[in-house]
Amino acid sequence: MARLFGTIATSWSPVRSAPAFGRNEIAPALAFFALTFLPLSLICGIIPFTKTMLFSAPFKVVLQGTPTPDQNAILLDVLRASAIGFVQTAAQWLVFSAPYVSLVRSYGDPRRRNVPLRTMLYRAFLMPAQQVIFMLLAWAMVNEGSTAPQAAFLMLLSLIPLVLLLSTMWAAARLGSGLGPFVSFLVVIVPVTLWQFVGPLLGQLLVTPP
Repeated sequence: MARLFGTIATSWSPVRSAPAFGRNEIAPALAFFALTFLPLSLICGIIPFTKTMLFSAPFKVVLQGTPTPDQNAILLDVLRASAIGFVQTAAQWLVFSAPYVSLVRSYGDPRRRNVPLRTMLYRAFLMPAQQVIFMLLAWAMVNEGSTAPQAAFLMLLSLIPLVLLLSTMWAAARLGSGLGPFVSFLVVIVPVTLWQFVGPLLGQLLVTPP
């Protein structure tokens, strides 16, 4: 457990931790991915996608529906919301990872082919973490007196995981795979740009009722 949290803590040092991605082992990265990304991706869908519960006021939950939903209905609703959250974050990870891994492998050191994949497996948890942080902060700040500065502060805080992820992707490409300054920047911009198109389309598909 200490090793797990120690690895999570290294995400705060993108440049310092980048050389560690130069190893070839994939199995530890997959295990870390399963222990961090999967539970967070299931959690991040609960607040925005549940229909039987309204997350209002600071940390207050109000049941919705007529008649009041029973425990089975709430459980099924939470499972459905978790599944949506997982699909959304898994799709985001794939959209970021596929072009990044492909580009870094094409232009980077062939002896370090696993650097980009290890990077995305070890830092995948930052994607759902960003959403979880945003939702919890928004839930904590829900009140009629919320101001624009508060909303801006909320947005800035929730962007920290994304900034750490992009910084690590750049550092791993630059220091781990040996890409030049411009190319290491380009391999990060490509998946970010792609997600700007895919993300909204996916969001519409997930929230549109059948």
